[in-house]
Amino acid sequence: MIVIFFKIFFEFFKIGLFSVGGGLATFPFFYELSNKYPEFLDKNFLIDMIAISESTPGSIGINLATFVGFDITKNICKDSFCIPFFVSFLNTLVLVLPAFLVILVFVRFFDRFDKFLFLKDSFNFLFYLRIASIVLIISAILPLIKVSLIQNSSFNLKSFLFFLISCFALHFKKNNKFLLFPVFGFLGILLKM
Repeated sequence: MIVIFFKIFFEFFKIGLFSVGGGLATFPFFYELSNKYPEFLDKNFLIDMIAISESTPGSIGINLATFVGFDITKNICKDSFCIPFFVSFLNTLVLVLPAFLVILVFVRFFDRFDKFLFLKDSFNFLFYLRIASIVLIISAILPLIKVSLIQNSSFNLKSFLFFLISCFALHFKKNNKFLLFPVFGFLGILLKM
């Protein structure tokens, strides 16, 4: 059981280390984790956790780490609430730790960056990090759309209509984004998707 926890912690540490761009950039890594360990992390559960993470306050990556860590451990050790709670806390901590360390190093040496010739004129490396973040986000969104719209090997028309209506609503009602989750959650309950 301890080996499983170290595997989980190591995977979350890798996610935290390489997910440059914030919580959205963690999606492809969590999706890859669901492919690597389907017994711990189901794709449908991942989609549900992304929806919950989007609708609760806080960073998406941290919420995902907490939810996934809790659920994985709850399934492994069913006897105690304390262990899943503690492991979900550690997962969150392990996810945040690499970014914290990188920021500490960056801040420590930030004033010395202007001495380097390739960084003197502009921060081109930040521009390329932005591009890498966008690519990570897009690479995560495409499989998520596929998993959300195709259920039981068939195309789900209701999900597709919800997708189109939400894109339309977000495009034209930019000030009312916060209503999207409660309205669609209520519609999902009514239509029993």
